[in-house]
Amino acid sequence: MNNYGKRLSRAEIFSALFAGPEEGAAERLSLARIAERVDAETGFGLIDANTVLHSILARRGQDPMRDIRNEFSADNRRTAENSDESQEAAYAEGEAALVRAVRFLQDDVGVPHLSLLTYRALLVVLVRFFAHFPDPGDRNRLLLRRFYWRAAISGPTVFKGSFTQMSRILCAVVKPGRVEDSVQGLTKSMESSVRTLPNARRFRTNEAVGKIIPCSWWALRPRSPLTGERLDAGDLSILLNDQSTAAIAVHRIYPRGVPKRQQFWAANRLFVPDAVESGDSFLESATSPSFLVGEGVRARAPGRSF
Repeated sequence: MNNYGKRLSRAEIFSALFAGPEEGAAERLSLARIAERVDAETGFGLIDANTVLHSILARRGQDPMRDIRNEFSADNRRTAENSDESQEAAYAEGEAALVRAVRFLQDDVGVPHLSLLTYRALLVVLVRFFAHFPDPGDRNRLLLRRFYWRAAISGPTVFKGSFTQMSRILCAVVKPGRVEDSVQGLTKSMESSVRTLPNARRFRTNEAVGKIIPCSWWALRPRSPLTGERLDAGDLSILLNDQSTAAIAVHRIYPRGVPKRQQFWAANRLFVPDAVESGDSFLESATSPSFLVGEGVRARAPGRSF
């Protein structure tokens, strides 16, 4: 029962419908436990329960937004792609596909953390793909990477501005047992998109551009501004943890003293993806007289390429 007057999410309804017996619940996989395990294995961040649910549904069928009430009923099993699969198996295989999709984003695409993922619908599509094609080959991985960035830049506008339509259409393109057709279908789905460069003069970390640009900075292998040492995915993961945006890793260089419109430029940002060091404290020390003479100069020199 819902005593808070707030609409339940699909994940909450699904979890209630298929909670199973109370005995042994602590050992069974759940949507929340899958999110925790994926984060622990990849450092990608805590994926929300709805995205985990839609990933599991996408692996089992073309439409991740379908009716969930009969997902594991006998009637549904006759028409599902995984007809003889139990709920426990669906959860386990869904988790494995999620890990493969996340690894692809981190290693091939260059999206190191969930907070830098432009649209979660794209993660759902990738889960379906890697569920059916765990090892698609180098060429297909390259094409899939191109598809991701075209979709990330264009957003759901190609799909009538709807994230629901975006996930439905793209998941339907992925055909089990036909890896080449699936990759080509995903690539062709973006043919009508308008290819434009992200607007670097409007940088907000909760918008797509504010996620795409930090990914480009990450690809340059950022260094600590204080020590000059390169930062790795572990540093970023510790800093961002369960953050929904990368705001705490991106600092304004000039919060004041420049025209207001320039304060929102990406050029007015310092990217410090490290929990140990503070970009704000670095900026404060960089403008102090002690930083410009004596030991300050020596401390700054190793970080010149950050």
